[in-house]
Amino acid sequence: MHWPAFAFLALAALGLSWQDFKTRLLSLWLIVTFAAANALFSFETYWWRGLLENALVCLAYLLLLYLCLQLYFYIKHRRFQKIIDTQLGLGDVLVLFAIGIGLEPALMIWFFSLGFIISLIISLWLFAKAKSIPLAGLMVLNYLLFLAVRNLW
Repeated sequence: MHWPAFAFLALAALGLSWQDFKTRLLSLWLIVTFAAANALFSFETYWWRGLLENALVCLAYLLLLYLCLQLYFYIKHRRFQKIIDTQLGLGDVLVLFAIGIGLEPALMIWFFSLGFIISLIISLWLFAKAKSIPLAGLMVLNYLLFLAVRNLW
């Protein structure tokens, strides 16, 4: 593990989590910092070609999730809904993309599926009275824990 890159990634991730828990708003510079730190940390494993492949697959996966959400809300309300910035924040989507560039495609799908479930359980337990879920903050913490466990074994 490249410890300075991981420390930079961890600092950016903790900043994102704190900001999401505290205000439910994410600053763009912190998202870009996290994405750059994740790319730097993942570079020694994937190089440029791998990072580009991961980014393209992640973009396709997030688009598929968006289309599924759009279909769900269309069936529920019988009309198209604005999802971004009403049901799901743009910052959450950007953070998910920043996480996805550091994971190979199959692992990304498993990580996001399990991470969404864990985030839902934690938010029901800790944020039961809140109207919104700090998805980006919880997913970033899941990602840090995943990286720490994966790189220690």
